[in-house]
Amino acid sequence: MLRSDMSTRRTATQGLILTILSTLAFVGSGCSDNVSDRDIEMIDLAAVRAAIADPGTTRLLDPRSPAEFAQGRIPTAVNIPLADISDRKDDIDPRLARFKGVIVYGNDPGSGVARATAKRLMRSGLKGVRMFAGGIAEWRTAGLKLEADAPKPSVSEAAPAPSGGSSGSGFGKPPTSTPADGVK
Repeated sequence: MLRSDMSTRRTATQGLILTILSTLAFVGSGCSDNVSDRDIEMIDLAAVRAAIADPGTTRLLDPRSPAEFAQGRIPTAVNIPLADISDRKDDIDPRLARFKGVIVYGNDPGSGVARATAKRLMRSGLKGVRMFAGGIAEWRTAGLKLEADAPKPSVSEAAPAPSGGSSGSGFGKPPTSTPADGVK
């Protein structure tokens, strides 16, 4: 009987240890805020075009700089630079919160900004985050049009050149020269 009691205790102890280890593994993996590139769902050009055709459910997000965004973007996209996106749990930008999905894109498949943005959004708890890895490069290659802001006038177009008067700064007038020794 002594051996039977020891065997029962050993089995109970092993069962307890397995339960504890399983619980720790489950809790550790479920509570992790780490999001890697493997966690990002990649989508193709056809999925992006379908999302644009069904407005109101999916938001296209361009995290590039405002200057790049102004030069050309996929139609219907909103610009929220990476620095403006929080990765704190439940701190979701209101411009994205009402949508069932968000598609993030950058310049091309190597866009670190787009990947980092997708991961931040996922860490914040936003659901339905996907990435169009082909980005602007694939969009252009497919012959699709980009939206762009109207070009800003250059400095010379924005303000007329000052007139050549004695009270002016001298801009717009040809340079004058005077002899250094006073001889004419």
